Amino acid sequence: MIIFEKKLVLTKQYKKITGDLLLYSFFSGLLLGSINYFVNISIEPTNLMYVSLILIFSFPIMSTWIYARQVNELDFRSSFSVSFMTLFFGSLFFSVLLDLKEIRVFNFQDFILNLPPLMAYSFLLATFLKKKN
Repeated sequence: MIIFEKKLVLTKQYKKITGDLLLYSFFSGLLLGSINYFVNISIEPTNLMYVSLILIFSFPIMSTWIYARQVNELDFRSSFSVSFMTLFFGSLFFSVLLDLKEIRVFNFQDFILNLPPLMAYSFLLATFLKKKN
């Protein structure tokens, strides 16, 4: 009986992802995906990889900083959520746009297999960009 009560207390302490964080991450990801798509169309292929990587590495940092200015405190979980969901929605939107323009076929299994590096990068960003300890 005591173990059940401890589990119940732990589940009550869990905070859900807020709607404004989800909405902000969604639109930030759409912006990242569309910028990355237009960069892919307009830049010559020799410089494309570098510009795309710089965009993917720098955009979640800027996005998390902007969101951190809007809220009073940004803990590790929220910082991770903003950066990962921005990367997730951005890469999903970018992949779907490439599929719609018939540049590259969208494969959901490959998309899922490419998520762990995004998670690792988001954990690293969340460590440095959180507002409270």
